Amino acid sequence: NAEAPSLTKDSHIAVRTARHLYMMSLYYDKYAETTAKATFLQERNIDYAQYDWKQYSVRTDNTKQQQPIAEQQLIAEQQPIAGGSTAFRAVYDGGYHWITDVSFTTVNGLYVGFIGRNEGTIRNVVLRASYTEGGNANYYAGRNGDVEHNEVVYIGVLAGNNEANGRIENCAA
Repeated sequence: NAEAPSLTKDSHIAVRTARHLYMMSLYYDKYAETTAKATFLQERNIDYAQYDWKQYSVRTDNTKQQQPIAEQQLIAEQQPIAGGSTAFRAVYDGGYHWITDVSFTTVNGLYVGFIGRNEGTIRNVVLRASYTEGGNANYYAGRNGDVEHNEVVYIGVLAGNNEANGRIENCAA
């Protein structure tokens, strides 16, 4: 197994589908160091509700939710470690394309949003949600597990926690 080369500030990683974002949420920690200087560049609108998960993914169901990118690490048993995440340090440029109809959820993570912990740059991202009759949103950012006594959970739509060096520019939700 060859190691992935470190990317530079001029490197771009194309993001085109719901599956790309979903896989980022699952594997960001593993590749955080090699992608820290790169730009994830969204090249088109992404609609979770319309994506054909069964044909283009390892998933066998159509999902409309994902865990936050840079939210938490997984141990060998694939169980989340609350608060054990690597912060997002790269650039995510949405190119003013929409990300539509997705919930950002966690069972017991401490950082909930499109990006859980941000120390990088989130720019030109537009998050949209469909609404039911009566104006109730179908999509959300939230935690499914209980919040324990003296536990702090950070929840935001674009970033659960925008940390000291983090930047959010020209975004809408």
